[in-house]
Amino acid sequence: MKVKDQDTKATLWLVGTYDTTGVSTDGFFSIDQLLLDKVNQYRENIYEWFHDRNYILKSEQEQGIGDTIIESYIACDLFKAFQIRFKGGLVAPTAREKTTGKNPYAICLGNRGHVECFIGGGMTLLIPHSSLSITTDAQYTTVLSAIEYISATSRGARIKNMGPETTADVSWHSAQGNVWLHITHPKTTNITFSAGYDWYVKTDDVIIFQNQTAPSFLGKTFNTTSRVYDVENLIILNPELAAAHTGAVQHSLCLSTSYTPSPYVTFSAQAGYVLGGRNTPQTIECSIGCTVSL
Repeated sequence: MKVKDQDTKATLWLVGTYDTTGVSTDGFFSIDQLLLDKVNQYRENIYEWFHDRNYILKSEQEQGIGDTIIESYIACDLFKAFQIRFKGGLVAPTAREKTTGKNPYAICLGNRGHVECFIGGGMTLLIPHSSLSITTDAQYTTVLSAIEYISATSRGARIKNMGPETTADVSWHSAQGNVWLHITHPKTTNITFSAGYDWYVKTDDVIIFQNQTAPSFLGKTFNTTSRVYDVENLIILNPELAAAHTGAVQHSLCLSTSYTPSPYVTFSAQAGYVLGGRNTPQTIECSIGCTVSL
């Protein structure tokens, strides 16, 4: 609540706390020292506070092999202007990595140790008496459960990616697809242009914590009997809150063009723009390439 009286707002009262016998529970007998200690608590560096609890806020660089895709593919030309195809396979977690809940900027070379199984299909339609063709593809993926190290999310937490590290069983599902219109130059097949629409949908993660509680970042609580901080302070974990906002929806517009000056060389350029979605960044991606065939 905003205080209209600025003089009242600027007044800060700091008082000591005492038990029923009149002994200070702050361990101070000097009011000046008590006030100085209380003020110094507000000067603590938050990054050092997290570092003391093994929570690191820094970017990383990683190099190594990623996951391995194993895929089977079959295509059938039903007639000259129409093709249908099917595919299926899995993604093996061959990346050398370890998940962590101690750094939100940690980089994973693969899919965090999960095995993915996917199935999909598509078709190509050549429009008669024109240089146009249409392709469409779709794929459904299920990510099998695996144990990950993640940040513990307690009941009522407002920030779910900051907390003590704990283990959880995580899995999810996703689907994606696209529709492309391809145009070949009417005078030569060496120049092509394509425009497409891509979509992607991911479900919320299914998170099952291996433990129902975790030690609090705030440390142990005060023991009124021994008068020291030795009482275990545990937070109750909330898997539904931990899985919040992990689902995603993305709609993208893509453009592509290519030029083949000879049978051995092809130049290409692509661009993509995320039109909108949910829990996904709105980005622009561009690339150019050259393919040499020997």
